[in-house]
Amino acid sequence: MITAQRIKQCRLSINETLEQIGQLVGVHKTTVRRWETGETERIALPTIQKLAMHFNVSPAWLMGADVPMDRETDMNRNSSNMKIKQMLLSNHEQSIITAYRNKPEMQPAVDKLLGVNEDTKLIPSLVAARSKNNDEPIHFENLPDLSKFPVDDTEL
Repeated sequence: MITAQRIKQCRLSINETLEQIGQLVGVHKTTVRRWETGETERIALPTIQKLAMHFNVSPAWLMGADVPMDRETDMNRNSSNMKIKQMLLSNHEQSIITAYRNKPEMQPAVDKLLGVNEDTKLIPSLVAARSKNNDEPIHFENLPDLSKFPVDDTEL
């Protein structure tokens, strides 16, 4: 019943409808209502993750655990081996990351398509493009090692 109360609390705090939350996670608004009333207690983990991400809360908190509500506080508390690095991302990159996180069932396929795995090594690549009045030094960025992919010389 705690999960039901917390889902409703989060939804109301951001002034969204049952229908909007249902569309976000791919269910009918009646299903969301059942979650909020406690009629349905079993919610799939990918759905909990999507809801938690959308509400910006910890998935564990959303499921009723006695942990901090704030997702970042919970992540920091539970991530002794996790290295969180702040990066500046374009709006497009942020959209891609959000889409990736909102579709956990597609993540393995995307990872395979992009050749991403936990052992992916990064190689330095020189960033040299600059405008006429730019005095900033050239810097290096880490990019995935693309040498394992075959060269495609076909014309489009």
